Formats: sequence, C-alpha cells, structure tokens
Amino acid sequence: MKSIIIIIIIVLFITLKSFGQAPHPPCSFNSHPELDKFVGTWLWVLGTDTLELKLYKQAIHFPSPLDYEEECLVGWHRYVKNSNAVESSFQYAGQAFFGGNSTVFGWNQSPIKLYGNLNDLTKDKHCDLYLTMTDNTYVQMIWKLMESRGMKLPNFQYGFTLPTNLVLTKQ
Repeated sequence: MKSIIIIIIIVLFITLKSFGQAPHPPCSFNSHPELDKFVGTWLWVLGTDTLELKLYKQAIHFPSPLDYEEECLVGWHRYVKNSNAVESSFQYAGQAFFGGNSTVFGWNQSPIKLYGNLNDLTKDKHCDLYLTMTDNTYVQMIWKLMESRGMKLPNFQYGFTLPTNLVLTKQ
C-alpha cells in the first residue's frame, strides 16, 4: 500500500512538471491620457474642516499571471476636522503604488468620471470612491464615498471617518 502511494505521488509530480508553459508575450502597456485632468492637489474647505487630496498618475505593473502595465490614479489624503488632524497619508505622497502606502487607487469610468477605492485609515477599511468633474474646465470635481459592495465581516465598522459628499477644487 505504501509503495502505491509513493508511485501515485511520483506520477503526479512528473505529470505536473511535464506540462510546459507557453512563453509570455511581452508585457502590454495601457496608457490613459484622460486621467491627466484628475492629477494634482485638490482641496475642500468648510470652516475649520479640510480635505486635501494629492493624485498622481502611475504606471502600475500587474505581475504574472496578468503581466501587464496600466496607467492608474494613485493618491494620498489628509483630513482635518475642527482644526485637528484626523488622518493623513501625506508623508507617503508620490511614492510608488506598491509599498507606497497610498490611500486612493482609481481608474477612469469615462472622460469625466473616475472610480476607485479609498482606504479609511481610522476605520481600517476600503471604501468605494467616485470622482466626477463638474464641467469641462476640470477645476472642480464631486467626491462621493460609499461602502464597498460585498460581504462584511462581523466586526466591520460601518460609517465613514471622512465626508461622503463634497466638491473639491484644484489647487
């Protein structure tokens, strides 16, 4: 019985090793110049509350098995409420997406709309973020924050640390 199990293991090992993989085609690159209008520093102010957002366009390499590069929007935010800093990732602004502690990641839905994720640092969760230009001057955009879709763990913290609906102005 022991020898049959050993033979099965050896046959499985040889079978799995014998299936060669076709070489990968060269890594493709998807450029998105329409993201340029979102790049920059954006600000919302209401009394002593401020939300500042720094957005950069970065080529993100998605490793194998996908193996391609895509231009995406990467960003960092700072939120101040009643003149007190609530949360900030600005100390990492401009770093590469992987390992750069970015709190915003997005891609375009249309020439004037961006869909992405925002990391609510205080509640330690990802939220859906929608950014929409208000007109074709590209100096103001609407920020809409929503709960991510899908199942929630029992200890999930509902609600948001950051404002959910506001208008940001490009600086």
